[in-house]
Amino acid sequence: MAVKALLIAAIATSGVFPSHVSAQWAVPGGDGYQTSPAVIFVVAQPQPPPEPPQPPPPPVQPVMHEYHWPEAGAPASTAFSIVSSDGVVRSALAVWVQDNTLFYTATDGTRGQLALSTINRAATDRLNTEKKLKLPLPPGRY
Repeated sequence: MAVKALLIAAIATSGVFPSHVSAQWAVPGGDGYQTSPAVIFVVAQPQPPPEPPQPPPPPVQPVMHEYHWPEAGAPASTAFSIVSSDGVVRSALAVWVQDNTLFYTATDGTRGQLALSTINRAATDRLNTEKKLKLPLPPGRY
């Protein structure tokens, strides 16, 4: 009990608790009640407020782009030339290859297709080079 009393006395004299704070307790085998500071206050320090979230990015602004496509029936000089092995020349505004087939959109808006094996590659390259157009076709014989 002497250790407990010394500990309480050390706390009381350390200035951690105000001098007016005290409590009473009974010591078994003692001479009654003793007065000593026995109340311990634990004060949780408030956390600083969290950082506010970043402002959202500005909203997306609509943008309009105007594209000027050739009209249907545009001059053949603005279109790709596709020469078939039978010598027929087709003019196309759009050309794509899927599997072993070349698909195209003609200058009049119609769509067509040719097997890659039926295209005269040398003549097709020559006509497009004259118009300063490049129409790369997949390599190989079909």
